[in-house]
This record gives sequence, C-alpha cells and structure tokens, in this order.
Amino acid sequence: MGIASESEVHDQAEAVLWAAPTGRLPEPPVETNLQVLPLGQLTWPDAEKLFLRLLQTVRPVTYAKLFGTPGQGQQGIDAYARLPLDLVAVDAAGRDYITLQSRRVQALTALKIERAVDDFLKGDWSDKTRTFYYATSYDLQDTKLDEELRTQGDRLAALGVTFVPWGVQEVSALLKDQPCIVDDFFGRSWVEAFCGPEAARALANNLPALESRELRTRLRQLYQAVFSAQGGMQQTEDPAPEQQFVIVHVDPRPQQRGVVDVEQPNTESSIRSGHPEDGFTYVASRLGARRQSFRSAQQLITAATAEGPNTQGAVPADEWLAEGKYRLVIGGPGVGKSSLLRFAAADLLAERPQSITLQREHGGDLPVWLPFGFLCRHLDASTENSLVSAVEAWLSSQSAADLWPLAQRALHDDRLMLFVDGIDEWSDVSSAERALGVLEAFLGRSNAAAVLSTRPYAVDRLNWQRPWAHAQITPLTDGQRRSIAAGILQRSTASEVDPEPRLHWGAGVEAFLAQLEISADLAQLSRSPLFLTLLATTWQGEPLPRQRFKIYIRLVELLIEKHPQMRQRASHARGGPLPAADASTLFAAVAYRLRLKDAAGVATKQDMRKLIVESMVDDEVLGYQPAEARRLADAVLAMAEEEFGLIVSHGAGSYGFLHRVVLDHLAGQHLAILAPDDQLDAIRRFVHDPAWRDVLLALLSAQVSPHTTEPLLAAALNVGDHVWADLDGYELLADSLAAGVRLTPAFRPPTPRTSWSGWRIIPIPGTEPT
Repeated sequence: MGIASESEVHDQAEAVLWAAPTGRLPEPPVETNLQVLPLGQLTWPDAEKLFLRLLQTVRPVTYAKLFGTPGQGQQGIDAYARLPLDLVAVDAAGRDYITLQSRRVQALTALKIERAVDDFLKGDWSDKTRTFYYATSYDLQDTKLDEELRTQGDRLAALGVTFVPWGVQEVSALLKDQPCIVDDFFGRSWVEAFCGPEAARALANNLPALESRELRTRLRQLYQAVFSAQGGMQQTEDPAPEQQFVIVHVDPRPQQRGVVDVEQPNTESSIRSGHPEDGFTYVASRLGARRQSFRSAQQLITAATAEGPNTQGAVPADEWLAEGKYRLVIGGPGVGKSSLLRFAAADLLAERPQSITLQREHGGDLPVWLPFGFLCRHLDASTENSLVSAVEAWLSSQSAADLWPLAQRALHDDRLMLFVDGIDEWSDVSSAERALGVLEAFLGRSNAAAVLSTRPYAVDRLNWQRPWAHAQITPLTDGQRRSIAAGILQRSTASEVDPEPRLHWGAGVEAFLAQLEISADLAQLSRSPLFLTLLATTWQGEPLPRQRFKIYIRLVELLIEKHPQMRQRASHARGGPLPAADASTLFAAVAYRLRLKDAAGVATKQDMRKLIVESMVDDEVLGYQPAEARRLADAVLAMAEEEFGLIVSHGAGSYGFLHRVVLDHLAGQHLAILAPDDQLDAIRRFVHDPAWRDVLLALLSAQVSPHTTEPLLAAALNVGDHVWADLDGYELLADSLAAGVRLTPAFRPPTPRTSWSGWRIIPIPGTEPT
C-alpha cells in the first residue's frame, strides 16, 4: 500500500546515497599494478556514494544529505559520523564528530577550496566536528591547490579542527585494501590491476559489477510484477511522501503475553501461593520440545480490550532488519509480515529507495525471494530437490527462467540475502522441519543473510538451529494509523470502478479515525495494517464493524458483490457467469477444499479449476450438473481473478486467495453451512492444529445461536484421553471469547483433565448470572 511515514519523512536522497552504484563503469585498465583509480570517470552520483562508503570504513556514518538540488550550479553531499567516547579527547570541548563534504564542481580552484571551508564553518556542525574531510575526484597535488589546502588546514587547526583533504591520490590509497568497494564502483578488472590478483580471486564467487547490476534490475522488475499481482505493495520509483510505505515497528524482545514456557521454572511467588501467575497456566510439553502454554481467556480478553498499543521498546522494522544476519519476523494474521518482507526486498533493489538503514547496511546485496510453502512443496516432490533447485523452480513458475543463470551464481555470492516468507505455511510439521533444515544447512555453508516471517505458533513447533534474532511486529501507532488511513481516503482521483468521488479530504480522515475510537475492540483491530486497510477501503461514512470476522464478511461482500457492480456500471458490462450469492457460496467451498489440500492455499490453474468444478457439482453447494460445471469453470475462475480480485495469480499458472485471512475466513464460512456432525468432525480433527485456528474461529463466529456454538466447543474440550488432550480446546475457547463468540450464561467448560491443583476458574465475561 502507498502511505506516508508517521513522523518526519526521511530524506529519501540519503537512502539513494547508500544505494548500489548505477553509473557507467570506468574503462578497463590497460596496465597492471596501478596506484591510482580513475575517479574522474565516475558519474558524480557514484563518486558521492564512493566517498560516503569510504567514510563508513573510517567511522560509522550518523547522517548524510545532499547539498543543493538537481539543476543548481553547485551540488554535493554532507555527511557526519560520531566518534566513540574512547577516541574523544578530554579537551575536545564537545567536538565528537567527523564531517565529510563533497561538492560537484566543473573545475577545482583555490577559491573553491576556501569557499568549501567557509560553508563548513557556517554550518551547524562546525562546533561539533573534530576532523573535517574534504573529498573530491580531482588531483590535489597541484602546487596552487596544495598551498590553499595548507592555508585552510592552519585556519581550521586554530579552531581545534583537523583538516583532511581527499583527492584522487588519497582516495586511491585508502581503497587499496578495499577490493569490495573497488569492485562495486570500478569493476573486477580494476580489482585485479589495483588491489592485486589475490584480492580478485577472493571475489571469485561474487558476480562482477555489470552482471550484478543486470540481476538487480531484472529482479526489481520481477518483484514489482509478482508482488503487485499477489495484492501486495505497488512500489513506484521516486514516490511522493504520501505514497511512501509505512514501515511498521517491531519489538526486538518479543514476549508472548500470558504465555509461559514449561521449560522455564515457576516464579517463587506462584509456588508459594499454589496458583499460577495471573493469566498464566503452566503445562507440561505435549510434543517433547519447547511449547507455549495455554493463554487464559482473561489474558486474551484483556489484550483485546486494551486502551492502547504496547509499543515500549519498539524500533522501526527496517532498522532492526539491517542490524543482523539472521532475522525472524513474528506476527499474527494481518499485521504486515509479508508486506514488510516485500518492501525490504523491493527497496533494496529500488533506484530511489526509501529506507536509509537498509541501504546503509545492505545496499549492494542481492535479495532472493522464496516462499516457504513453495519450498516445502518442492522438497516433498522429490528427495533429489534442494533449496537451489527450489529457487530455479520458483523463477520458472514466475515465467522468469531466463534469470536462472544469474540467480544461480548469486546463490554463491557473499552479498546474497534470502527472503523466505510464511514459515508457518506447511502441510505437516515433518515437511516444515525438512524445509527448515535444508534452509539452515544452506545458510551454514554460505555467507548469506536471511529474513524470515512466521506466525507465532511456528516459532515453538519447529527446531531452529541457526542463531535467529526474533522480533514481533507491534500494533500501529496513532501516527502510522493516521498515515495509512489518509493514504487510502485522500486518493485524489476516482478510479474507473468508482466514478463518483468519495471522501478525499482531511475531514473524511478525521471522521474515520473518530469512528475507530468508538469501541475498544474496534480501536484494537485498527492497529493491524490489514484490518485498518480493509476498514478504510470499504468505508463510505457508515458505522464500522467492530469485530474482525465481521470485517472479513464486509471485505468478501465488497469483492464479490459491490466491486463487480461498480465495475459493470462504469463499463456497461454484463454480469458474470454466476450471481453474487452463488459466487460467495462457491468460493467458500473452494477455500475449504483448497485449505484441506494446501496450508498456504496455493494451487495450479488445473487444480483450482478442478476444485471449482467439485464445489459446483456438490449438492450442498450449488448442485450443478458436471458438464455444465466444467463448461463454466474457466469463466468462473476468470471472474474471481479479474472481476472480484478474490483470487490472485502466483505466477505461471499458480493461484491462491487474496490473503490467507480471506482463505481461512471463507473456509470457516463453508464449514458453518455443513451438517452439524460434519462440523463436529472438523472440530475434533483440527483443534490441535494451530494453522487451522482461524478457520475454526470463523466457523464458531458464523453460528447464529449460542446453542449451536456450545456443542462445538464441548467437542473441542473432549478430544483424546491423555492428560493434556483438552489443552488446545481451552485455547480455542479463550480465542473464541476474545473474538466475541456468544455463549449462554449456563455454559460452563468441563474441568481440565489434569492432576495439578493449580488451575483457577475464570468467569466467562457476559455469562455471569445476574
């Protein structure tokens, strides 16, 4: 989604300064053992990037900015880096920064050097600077320039500032032991001629500069097409501030509230009292490994009705991603995990990137995208398959097989950065364990970095071997929420779907935000990017739904009923092959069948067509004759993709639902129309599978009466005969209460089948006798 940042919009020009060089490479050297690099052949933007990279090798840069604007007679950069305390002299008088200045000039004269120092002394940083670097691509050994440099050095020394000029000779000397930087800006032939054959051989696995740039360009084009087709972000080059992506925050010390690891000892107070800590239940592991325990209804309901988000200690997600090698992003449905990974991968390749921190640490990296569900299916297909063959197969599935020769070499490049989305999307845990093992084994054999995303339940259910740093996406702040809402409600032009102008101005945003605060439940839901986007996209000024499953119902209604009607009204087109009500029923059945087939909800076009036909001929769905269903299947699939936007292409004949929450919701809606015995069977079959939790919650939320809900919950609480068999049933009960599922006042869950005396009975809100 295109939306603005919550506080100040970061200087996008600074992110560009850290991006990979894009200008023409200098001509290859004609002799070996050269001592000077051809800085003068670099474009000015690349020369400035080079100076900044070089300063970073001296001291981590704190801040950088462009001087002037394009088209002005004088442009350049200013950069600042802070010295560590142990390098700051006692008598430094607050001078704990080093400063770099570079100006684009057609010719360098003594007067221009003097003016550069004048600019520095007039700036805000002159009183804070210990060392001032003046960088240029010109040769400073000219006698007149040398005299002026000495004069300005004395001038600055009298003020307590050390003057360090960087000309072509000085920069070349500093780059002598920086072959990676030389490779990026000048090319592999210059590495060998300038840094030596041994330095060039050390880079043998890395793509040469021209091939690396070609791969980055083609990956950028591929990811833009793939992410857009899958309903994700549509990043444009040089976006306006209001079109920038809102970067969520993460908690780098994720602690699941109300969850206690059984391997951790009980607190002394809970042992003395004989009761667990408030909201906690201590359980033995059912899986023989670390597992999170039951969260009480009290904890879930408290969290659902909290007055505001808990963002203490949270940091911008891009800053956290940039800081380490192995990153695991954790979050529930709709909090923006996939969007964050898509943004990071696309931004690293963008010509005008947004994130300064990602570019500073990973600007030259090669981001390779691989969905975890795809990896699982690929490995399950043959014992001969590997992560390398999975990347090749994924590129082929996106009609990008011609990229494989470059991508194959990139998998051995030290700059490889893997983005693996959806670690929780597996068909069975053994398949996931194998895929994770293959992924971690690959990382162990390479220098690659990796960013993964998952829902919380997969963290404890898989065996992780690499030193993954965890962070949990936090709820949106007020500023982030306002930016997202404004980006949606203030779109300046009406689309072909909606020719009538909507609420486009600030008053609409304020009215919308005011509605979000009407209830605590709605305020909490609106802290999720997905739910907020759904609410804002469908809002026409009417009261907003207050529960997430009602938001899902509204979204599906918009996609299947209102959206096609508006499109037809604008284009005077005829209706589709099915009426809206039948389409809703059909795709709920398709979602359920697809959910049974694949946890990630992805199928080939042939399989998706088969599921549509099976659902259409089902007497409990539409009851079509087989021949008629087969005749209409292609038109129905095209309608779902082109008219509804409910089904999206995953590339090369692979399809899935718009979002996993939509898939789960529709699957639960289908379950709700099945016979009671079938619903009970589904509860008993899937209550222990956390990947099915939202499907079962959708089933329970769709019940029209508490009297039909309670037998389903009772079935969830009476599965199996071992001591912890009902644990998942109690978790489902707690989640149901937090989701607003209604129960009668007479309903009381059975006593948990444990021999421990520490259980406490917590009254179910809304069921207390009056």
